[in-house]
Amino acid sequence: MRDRGSGAAPAPVTGDATGDSTGDSTGDCAGDFVIRYADETCPLAEGERRRFGRSDAEHDITVWEQVRGNTLSVVAGELWCTEGQVWVRNLSSAHELVVDGPGVVSTVLPPREPDRPGHACSVPWPQGSVHAPSTGSWRLDVGPATPDPALAPPPGPPPGPPPGPADARRVPRDLDPVARAVCAPVLAGRRDGAGEEEVSVALGLPRTTVRRHFARLADALGCEDPSAVDGPQLARVLLASPVLGTVRVPDVPEQHRDVAEAVCAPLLRGAPGPATYAEVAAVLGVSARTARRRVEALVEEYAGTVRALPGGLRPEDTLTAAVARLLVHRGKLQGSAGG
Repeated sequence: MRDRGSGAAPAPVTGDATGDSTGDSTGDCAGDFVIRYADETCPLAEGERRRFGRSDAEHDITVWEQVRGNTLSVVAGELWCTEGQVWVRNLSSAHELVVDGPGVVSTVLPPREPDRPGHACSVPWPQGSVHAPSTGSWRLDVGPATPDPALAPPPGPPPGPPPGPADARRVPRDLDPVARAVCAPVLAGRRDGAGEEEVSVALGLPRTTVRRHFARLADALGCEDPSAVDGPQLARVLLASPVLGTVRVPDVPEQHRDVAEAVCAPLLRGAPGPATYAEVAAVLGVSARTARRRVEALVEEYAGTVRALPGGLRPEDTLTAAVARLLVHRGKLQGSAGG
């Protein structure tokens, strides 16, 4: 809700799954709202709830562009209105939800943990949006059913180019579902991208068709031998570029490569976590104190990248574990290929 004194839109208020806030939520927002997606609108009145995702159940908001994909959850989240304020809760255990609006800092709702209700926050007033960058470019816009021109934010400068390295290549529109299906396992935390069979099942396409799509996608991305590129290779190329809107992860600097390999070795063997300082010290033949300094230097190199990823740092992770998992998932310890 807007602040009475300044007229500026405040940041979302975080709270539990019932909509009880952990901060002051006074204001003068009241009445019905509408949720807009693409060219569709859905009313949201006081006391009503609307779920959204790949589900096409009655009264749900269906994100149609994701129906045949596997990155967005069937039930991704829920919007509801109470006391003139719209709230959103993340019901997905696989991906984040991002809540933002003009003039406010985005709020990331991490994936729901097992046996927990899911993180929730208020949607900015007078205009806010909900999306999940790791699943696609869809967006739900939330605003009052009858907008008040006095509450509209002042016009800002024209939007500049998106951040990140420029890349002239673009995924052909009809191949976008294939590209996202290939990358989905990596974005969900697996080491490698999806192969032909997984993409075939996810999109309901014959494997021969998927193979042709792989070749076309590889050609569009400038791969040397498009017909020989498989799903995991495509995922690494896609995640190394800005074409999917994901965060690019730089290669491991040479001065950190040996410590990165030592830290990540347990993960590469299938262990649940990275190496300890003592284990790194034993591998490198240095003291535990030196091992700790070198691990901390590696973590500092990638800390900003980890925090910029969709979902950010998971609550159960240390920063060292998050960096190690990121390097493994993006193939940074296997030559120069990776994203």
